[in-house]
Amino acid sequence: MTLLISCFKREIINSFVTSKNRVMRSTFNILFYLKKSSIKKTGYAPLMVRITINGESAPFSLKAEAKPGDWDTKAGRLRGRTKEANTLNSYIDEVRSRIRKHYRELCEKGSAVSAAMVRDAFLGLNTHKDTLLCMFDRHNADYKTLVGKQTTNHTYEQYVLARNRLSQFMKQKKKLEDIPIKDITPQFITDFERFLLVDCGNHKNTVLKAMKKFKRIVVMAHNNGLLSTNPFISYKFQYENTDRGYLSEKELMTFMQHSVECPQIEMARDVFVFSCFTGLSFTDLNSLREENIQRSFDGQFAIQKCQMFAGFFQIFLEGADNVVHVVIGGEAFPSIV
Repeated sequence: MTLLISCFKREIINSFVTSKNRVMRSTFNILFYLKKSSIKKTGYAPLMVRITINGESAPFSLKAEAKPGDWDTKAGRLRGRTKEANTLNSYIDEVRSRIRKHYRELCEKGSAVSAAMVRDAFLGLNTHKDTLLCMFDRHNADYKTLVGKQTTNHTYEQYVLARNRLSQFMKQKKKLEDIPIKDITPQFITDFERFLLVDCGNHKNTVLKAMKKFKRIVVMAHNNGLLSTNPFISYKFQYENTDRGYLSEKELMTFMQHSVECPQIEMARDVFVFSCFTGLSFTDLNSLREENIQRSFDGQFAIQKCQMFAGFFQIFLEGADNVVHVVIGGEAFPSIV
């Protein structure tokens, strides 16, 4: 009899625990709604989302808006199939998916999960060191210390530009200030590439240069264990061949002989001609100084310089003799280029 009562008691407890767990799982809810008390003059109201877990709520704004007349309160989305409705509804689906992902990840850690914890995880709060822009900022700060040693200021500025473009993209298209690095997906990468092409109007090769800078940050995060997989794994970098054009000998001679009244424009013209005859890149011209231009054993001018990525090189000047005096004659040359 005692054994029967004990088994019955244990069955009741197990049933209660199972029922309680089922209730606990069912209390997680996501609600999208419009804040009608803050309708703007345009007739649009802010889009909000409320996360509820065990009766505790954590509402926050999604930095999007919609007209109350077009809003389906029961479905939590816009009615119709207009471009505006499709765009906002896709964004709502993406937000719902990301919130659920954060909820599952927090539950897997074994600790009690609150609505505020899920909200903060979604917004990237308290995890700034593992967000995309924060990692980009740390990388750029470290990269800046290498300027003049292992890299150039121009390359550093390209990293800064790529970082700023990502920030602009997230604010305009994702309504986010930043994003946890673990939330970077192939779709996020594709959306950013489209943003550079369409919204920024960049050439494809320019876009790929920015994507390479972005990829470097993602690969660093993957190597440091912040990403389980590399979302760039299937991304292909295919540059387009471009015809940059060139000046014929006759056009160059006409350009050289043309009279220029403005001293600064004349200096810029002479520097360009100097580059044509020497083949020096903009970066090498920018760092060229008087001590780099010397006379060789036969009396000709020669450039002797240690290029950052090509080692030591020497260029003998022939056609450039008539502009060498402009380059080495004063302090204006470094500031012009």
